Amino acid sequence: RRGAVVFELSTSSVDLAREIAAAGKKKGVAFLDTPVSGSIPHLEKKQVAAIVGGDRKALEKHRGVLEAFSKSITYMGPSGTGLIMKLVTNHILNIHHAGIAEGLAFGMKAGLKAGNMVKFLQESALSQLLFYKGPDMAARDYSNVIAPVELSKKDLGLSVEEANNLGVPVPLGVAARQQYVAAIALGLGQADFNAVFEGYLNAAGEKPKRRG
Repeated sequence: RRGAVVFELSTSSVDLAREIAAAGKKKGVAFLDTPVSGSIPHLEKKQVAAIVGGDRKALEKHRGVLEAFSKSITYMGPSGTGLIMKLVTNHILNIHHAGIAEGLAFGMKAGLKAGNMVKFLQESALSQLLFYKGPDMAARDYSNVIAPVELSKKDLGLSVEEANNLGVPVPLGVAARQQYVAAIALGLGQADFNAVFEGYLNAAGEKPKRRG
């Protein structure tokens, strides 16, 4: 009916969401793409994070629908932007997950126990990476040098070489090292390793920063 608000939680095509939103608008129906980050265990504990694209007024009027099962609600912008953020989230999540698997396989081949590695990694800096490095990366600020790009390239070179010696494929490590090489080519070798971001931005057509 006119005035209805539709919350669509699926992870699906951005173009489809925009098409449905446009059709709904003609009939006076607000269609919001509202995918969530999290799965059944998170949902049961009201721990999913909701992302919203579409009519902001419609969202604010009916926030209670999402608040009933979400720990947070983040409005991203016009129709389709909620889904884009979900795709970005899953992109990072799945690469990160594959990286964990790649590293554990490397360690196991070298004689380490997977359980011991996971226990250590849970206590390492890895688990807080988004919190202590994410904001500076988003701001393209590479002045807080925890580890320079050149050091990261060197370390990845060592890990890839050792994995190769053990006969373990580490394609993610090889690909990641090349992005640090790209950042060095932009003159960012002594900038914080967050500057690997510039290699990706440059490849995407964004004018890169050439100094940290």
